[in-house]
Amino acid sequence: MRVSIFLAYFAHCFRYVYGLILIPFYGRVLGVEDYGRLLVAMALYQIVWLVIEYGCPFNGVRDLAVTEDKKLIGKIFGQQFIARIYLLPIGVALGLVTIWLSPALQAAPQFGIWALALAIVSAFHIGWYFQGTFQYVSQALIELFSFILSLVLILSLVNGEHDGALVIICLFAVSATCITTSYLIAIRQFGIRYIDFGGGFTLLRNSTALFASRGLKVAMMHSFPYLLSLMATASEVGYYGAAEKIVLAGISFMQPIGQILIGKITQGLALEKTGTNSYLLMRKGIIGLILFGCSAGLVVSLLSPYFIPIILGKAFVNSISIIQWLGLIFPFSAFNQAITTYVLIPLRKDNYVVKNSVINIFFSIVGIIYFTVFDEINGLSFARIRVFAEVMSSLYLFCILIRLHLLRRIFWA
Repeated sequence: MRVSIFLAYFAHCFRYVYGLILIPFYGRVLGVEDYGRLLVAMALYQIVWLVIEYGCPFNGVRDLAVTEDKKLIGKIFGQQFIARIYLLPIGVALGLVTIWLSPALQAAPQFGIWALALAIVSAFHIGWYFQGTFQYVSQALIELFSFILSLVLILSLVNGEHDGALVIICLFAVSATCITTSYLIAIRQFGIRYIDFGGGFTLLRNSTALFASRGLKVAMMHSFPYLLSLMATASEVGYYGAAEKIVLAGISFMQPIGQILIGKITQGLALEKTGTNSYLLMRKGIIGLILFGCSAGLVVSLLSPYFIPIILGKAFVNSISIIQWLGLIFPFSAFNQAITTYVLIPLRKDNYVVKNSVINIFFSIVGIIYFTVFDEINGLSFARIRVFAEVMSSLYLFCILIRLHLLRRIFWA
């Protein structure tokens, strides 16, 4: 377990190095406006990716964690692939409509087209396969390779203010290469003859709750730069998007351990009679994640006036107040992620995860309507909306722990 966590975070450290290099690079080389367009395009990419992926990876991890039968693995693999094929037309249509509605993407359609292509390729990733079969070394090596290759390509080819779309082209090439490699490794392990493409609709039906919980919430989060682009200038999107990128990089640091624990906890609950060790693992994961969230939020809020001008340049000074507000998200996001990933999903309480996402989306929409009618829409108002929605989600999940008697089971058992 400790080795797996170390490997996951070793790979994730490269993601931080990657971000620490590229975020300042984008801000200084592309400028505020072109960086704003890039952020809108990447928001489109995230939304389309999540729609095609449709919550299937979580089911894949849970199903693979309790079997070693190659025939069953082949069936799970085939279901995952064909389910995404079914959703591909919906994702493409959504992407094209999103490009058409955005003034920023209409002015530079190459951003949207390449972002759509990147989303389609990325949706077929099989990280869930390596997580479900506990092959964390393979997953870490593939991630490291993708980070290094994309970093080399971007730094070599992107040279000026009009090269924003070239960033997405580089990411597309790297993603296609790494996903092809992943498929070759996986199919060689369990045998191509075991792949069964039946059951795609069954998987989609079983994944609907998880998509509604994770997919819709994450899509809403990543759509904020796009929504802001409909109501504000590209420069304002750049100020908000740059701050959000830094905060999301910190939040993403909490994900690798979740990718490991979700399989371990699910496996423990299935094999143990009492589940005592699994609940102990839940407790450790929750406490550790919340402590990290509080520490990260404090660091970001206090130090942002100093590191924003250094990282992004003086042109992004308006991002400081935005990132200070977004820094308040860390402890609440840590709590929400811990409860959904370590507790509710392994216990197959998907309906509560869905309701939590609906609450988050509902209060996000309420916040947008409020600022549209009674105040001003800008990057700072969007940051406040994000914090408000995350706090309401945390309150709901805390009430659910009490209602299901899980608070006592996890912390006082």
